[in-house]
Amino acid sequence: MLTLVLLCSCSQRRTVDVKPGPAQILFEDSVIDLGQQQAGARKLHRDVVFYNTGSEPLVIHDLQSSCHCTVVTTTREPVMPGKSGEIRLEFDLSGISGRFQRTFTVYDNTAEGRHTVLIQGEAVSHEDDQ
Repeated sequence: MLTLVLLCSCSQRRTVDVKPGPAQILFEDSVIDLGQQQAGARKLHRDVVFYNTGSEPLVIHDLQSSCHCTVVTTTREPVMPGKSGEIRLEFDLSGISGRFQRTFTVYDNTAEGRHTVLIQGEAVSHEDDQ
């Protein structure tokens, strides 16, 4: 029974309305809050889910991050209308302390042509806890 509940909850995605016209991108979260993280040389991974709310296939042409600490990747397969895709985010905490904000930009075939997603959080050390 527990396995069935887990399978159903993992496979469910948000239902989106498809609007007539060109591809449109809708991010599940336009701000990725990594929260408080232990500072140090380690990498955090997140999957950023997006949806195509237009009636044409959505194509991501390029992804660019605001610094070397952020790597973003995705497949180059078109996302069909009403369907979802994922952008894999890898954030390297090496050399980061205190509050941080970074961005990555998605270049695509929507009317706007590009969309920026904010990544934020705080890197704390053990000394900060005292």
